[in-house]
This record gives sequence, C-alpha cells and structure tokens, in this order.
Amino acid sequence: MVEKVTMKEKEEAKKIPLDAKLLSDAIIELNISRRSVGLYPGDHPIVKESLRKAFSCFESLFELSHNITLGIAKNTLVVGDFLLDARNPVFKEFAESLHLKGIAAVAFYSGLSMEDLQGFHELLVAKDSFTGPEIIRLAESKGIKSIKLIPLDISKFHFAKDSLRKEGSDCALWESYVSGLIDGTLADSDAEGVILSVRQEDIASFLNNRMAGDIDETSYDRVITSYLKKRENGGIRAESFSKFLSLIDNLSPELKQQFIKRAFGRPAVEAGEAESLLKEITSCDMERLEAILHENSSLIPESLSNLLDKLRHAKTDESFFDRLFANRGAIDDIEIDENMIRLFQDDQFNNYVNKSYQDELQLMMQPPKISKASLAEEIEEHYREELIGKTISEIVLELLEGDFIAREDYQCLLERILAMTEQFLEAGRFYEISEIYSTISSHSHAGKFNDDASGVLADFFHSENFLSGLIEALKLWGRSEREGALRLAKMNKCHLMGRLLDALSEETDSSIRKFLLYVLSSFGDEIFPEVIKRLNDPRWYVVRNMMYLIREAGGIKYVTYVRRFARDKDEKICFEALKTLVHFKTSDSLSYIKFHLNGDDPELRSRVISLVGTYRCEDAVPYLLQLLEKKDIFGSGSGDKVSIIRALGKIGDPRAVSVLTKIYHSSAILFKAELDQLRVEIFKNTENYPRDSVNHLLEIGLRSRNYEIRAISERLLGERETAYVS
Repeated sequence: MVEKVTMKEKEEAKKIPLDAKLLSDAIIELNISRRSVGLYPGDHPIVKESLRKAFSCFESLFELSHNITLGIAKNTLVVGDFLLDARNPVFKEFAESLHLKGIAAVAFYSGLSMEDLQGFHELLVAKDSFTGPEIIRLAESKGIKSIKLIPLDISKFHFAKDSLRKEGSDCALWESYVSGLIDGTLADSDAEGVILSVRQEDIASFLNNRMAGDIDETSYDRVITSYLKKRENGGIRAESFSKFLSLIDNLSPELKQQFIKRAFGRPAVEAGEAESLLKEITSCDMERLEAILHENSSLIPESLSNLLDKLRHAKTDESFFDRLFANRGAIDDIEIDENMIRLFQDDQFNNYVNKSYQDELQLMMQPPKISKASLAEEIEEHYREELIGKTISEIVLELLEGDFIAREDYQCLLERILAMTEQFLEAGRFYEISEIYSTISSHSHAGKFNDDASGVLADFFHSENFLSGLIEALKLWGRSEREGALRLAKMNKCHLMGRLLDALSEETDSSIRKFLLYVLSSFGDEIFPEVIKRLNDPRWYVVRNMMYLIREAGGIKYVTYVRRFARDKDEKICFEALKTLVHFKTSDSLSYIKFHLNGDDPELRSRVISLVGTYRCEDAVPYLLQLLEKKDIFGSGSGDKVSIIRALGKIGDPRAVSVLTKIYHSSAILFKAELDQLRVEIFKNTENYPRDSVNHLLEIGLRSRNYEIRAISERLLGERETAYVS
C-alpha cells in the first residue's frame, strides 16, 4: 500500500548526513535499471543485473537512514535542503522521468525489495498516460509497499508575470530551463515560454558563459528551435523571431557565428513561410536581419541569399500606393465597399468627421503630398532610386531592340545606357548591368548595328577601367548581391578571370577571398590554364588557393599538377594537395596518407587523421588502427589517439571494434587519466558502426563505473532495440 510521507519523516530526512558519493551511485544505478526495464522483458538478465546493482546501493544507504526521500523540481533532484548536481545528465534524466509522471517526490524505505523496484520502474516506463494521483493508485494495485510516491498538485502552482527572477537569488529559475535545453534534458517546447518571457540580454549573457568551450552542435539547434518553432496553423511567430534577433545582437562574436550558421546556414523554412514571416515582421527587424546576414555573408548559403533577394524584389512589385492604402482606399480598379462609399458622401461625411480633420484628409488624398509622413517618404525615396533606374534602363533596352530605330538614335541610346551602367556599377546593381551586357552582346552578333555594339563591348565592357571597377564592386557589393554578381562575372569571365585571380592573390580580407574563390570556381574548365600557371607562384597561399580552385571547379584532369605538392615542405600546401587527391579518390592518395600518418610532423598528422575521417576513407582504416595500437610510453600521443577514434567513428568500419574493445579493457599506471578519456571517446563515437558490431561493446559499457559511458550505452542500445523492433 502506498502511503503519504508525514511532515515528521520529511524533517528527519533533511537532517540525515547522507554519503554524497553513495547517493549519487544509487541514483545512477536507479536510472540504469529504469531504462533496462523499459528496453527488455522483465526476466531478461540485463534487467535482473541492473536491479541488483540498484538494490545493493540502497542497502548501503539504509545503513545510514531508514528512508531516502528525493524531491523532484522539473529536471532537478532535491535531497533535504540540497539540490543535486544540476549538470549531471543522469540526475536530470531521472528527475524528468518522474516529473513527466506527475510525481513531486519519492521515498524509499528500508525493507525495499527488488520486486518493488521493478514495479516502480514499470510505472515510470509505461506507455499509458496515467500521472499524478492515478499513478499512485496503480502503485497500490501493484502492491508496492517500500516505495512511497507523492503526486504533484498542479492546482497549487501558478505563473506570475515578471516573477522569473527573485532579488537576492543566486540562480534564476529560467537559468535552469536554459541549462536543461542546452544539455538536452529539456525539450525546446518546455523552455519556449520561459525563454520568450526573459530579457534577451540576460539570456545572451548566460549563453556567453554557459556555452563557452566545446559544445555539441545540437545544443545550438535546441535553443534556436525554441525561438523559431512553427505555429500549429502557421509559420514562425514574428514576435519570437524578433526576440531571436535580439539574442543574436547580444551574443559574443564566437557564439553569434555559431548561432547564425546553425539558424541560417541550413534553412528549414520553405519559401512561402519565409515570405509570410517577412511580411509580418517590422521594418526594424527586417533591417536587423539584413544587417546580420550582410555581416556574416560567408556563413550564409547562396540559396538563402537568393531567397532573400527574391523576396526583396517581390516587395518592389507592389507599388507604394498599394501598400499605403491597402484595404483602406480606392486606386483605379480596386473596388470600394458600399458602406465606405456611403460614409464619404457629402451628406454623411460631415456627421463623422470634423472640419479640421477633413482638411487634413484632403491634403493626404492629394497624390503629390502623400509622402509627407517620414516613413512614407523614406520608402518612396527607396523605390524611386531603384525602381525608376531599373525601369528607365529596361525602356532604353527595348528601344535598342526596335526595328524602326535609326543609327544616330541607336548610338545616342547606347551613350545613355552606358552612363546608367556606370551608375549601376557604383551601386553594385549587377543584375541590371548583366541585362545591359547581354542585350549589347546579342546585338554584336546578329544586330542591325552590330559594329556599334561590338565597339561598345571592346571599348567599354572589356576596358581596363570597367573591369577594374567591376572587381572593386564585386569585393564591395558581391556578397550581398550574389545572384546578379555571379551572372555578370560569368558573362565576362574571359576578360575577368585573370584580374580576379590577381585580386585574390592580393586580398587580405578572408571573407572577400572566400567570395572571390566562389566566383572563380563557377567559371568551369576555362579557368584551369590560368590556375595551372599560378601553381608556380612563390607565395604559399596563392598555391593553396589554386589547388582549392582545381578541387572545387572539378578539375580532376589536372591532378597531375597537384601531385608534386603532396610531400611539400610547407604544411599548408602539402595538406591542400593531399586533400585534393583524396577528394578525387586518386589511386595514389592512400600511399600519401600512409606516408604522412607515419611522418614526423605531429600537426600535419593530426590534420590528415581528420581528413581521413571527413572523407570516410575505409582503405586507411588499417593504418589508423596501427597508430591506435602503438605503445606510447611517454603519453605524448594521446591527442592523436583521440583524433583517430573520432575519425574511425565517422567511417564506422567494423574492423575497428575489436581494437576499441581491447583499448577499453587495457590498464595504465602512469597515464590513467588519458586512458579514461580514450574510453569515453570510444563510446562517444560508436553511432556510425553497424548495429551488430558494437552491441557487445555497448553492453560492456552498461557495467562501466563512468556514468557518461553508461548513459551513452543505454541510449544507443535503446535506439538500436527500437530500430530492431520497428
């Protein structure tokens, strides 16, 4: 029978000086046995063994006290007046499993039996929706006597506005929510309301401190999703998107790059959803978004840049008057509601609007004075500058196409369009220039005045003055106007590629260099003669960039020119050459990998190990295993061994499992800490191996004294068991 814990018992429990290590082990074993009960049949050996270990821990605890009471606060365990380590993922997981069942506290009494433990776990892992008082009744029906459950009384809780942080509190409640979100013990849906209720400056400050160091990329995704979660009947909320922008503004530079890369680098928002969102957000937020993407353009994929350009142009298709009077007035063929017409008739209008306001309305209805409002004036000026210029150029181009035009008129129009081209170049209007260039180029081949058109191409578009100006414009505006910039550059690539390569060699800004490489790599086979010539440049970074272009532009026919650098004394050149050979899967790439893995340069060896993992070179696995098994009496190679284990984990070759198991069982006297690190790293990198090849290793991990190894083993075995059943 399940009883309620008396106040006297609670007070006694608070005063008990429990052994912290013993209590920690008991909770860890309790959580392991809970998961085992959820994964395997009740009579399975793994279940029996995990229950026995948990039972043994409690027997030791009962020597100190006849009852142990655990309080549950969301994802935190409380013993007496003390909070257990909130950073421990096992504690959080166990607390969360109880909280989800509506349990506020659980007390374990001496006389605890393994049957009671198993019945208790069966309640926690049951798929039914019984919670709170209902689960208490289920416990009674199971005959659980030595475990007492206290249900969570929701009726006694309330949420008070602006009460998330109390004066004098060392740790705000919202910080626990954010920590749980980062660690993966709290779903983004659970933290969403809290995060959006706190000042974003405070959350940014907390993240700057909490997420310093090596953080799992999924932690960023969980935080981002709590802001950018889709509504049930719509897209992303404009309000939460605005708060996300505020968060980005207050993050440290390193975190800001990570969040922008994860949020915008692989956008999951469909074009229609993005357009709906951009229509809802304020002009201020739109400016903030454009500024963020402009400052971090190197992190943003071309697809997203094109999408934003498309949406920006889509907005220009709607006239200023359409937006200003949307649903509020009449323009040409827009029908006005009958009630509105009746209101504005002379005999009705005066009844609703006084004389002074009528005068103001009259002024507003005069088209020349519509832009009196500051916002309207700003928008109208923006559209006058861009749309009018674009419209005029389109008109001139249409006139150039006309059959009726005389030679003198054609030359006059050419002068006009070239003057506009210079203005477009200064403003980075690449798309408009590409339209002009395309029209004149077509005229030079089959036009009525092809000689005049050819002369314009040679004297203007292929001139040193224009090409130099175009390169400067690409460096200045190209990253924000990618589609038009790439189109224009490819049209003029024969005259531009040499100058662009020279500009790349002299450029000091890394983001501009990255964009120039992106443009050059799009030129295709025609760029390779110029690239090959520059492989003899004495500057290491020029040679490295040329090999990058050979790789990115698909120059597999030119690997012969790269091969001679695969053993270059300059580490950067050598690595870039090896990366290119591996990328094209050349027959000799494996021999170079082996050479550098056994070389004397530790930094280059480390980079080659990572390269092998990134490209999943299965043929290199034997060489990696040789290094992994190599004895190191000084402990200096532990860093390489960690890198090798990670690379093997990316490849997922079953041949590595026996060696990994051997390392796990090995012992060390002098370098025990390094060996413990290797053991943890082995289990962190087992996900890509075939299921059957690592099952035995994971089952061994369930018996490890290291809670992180046990937690990983439980999770992976659970996932594999679920996949097997499915």
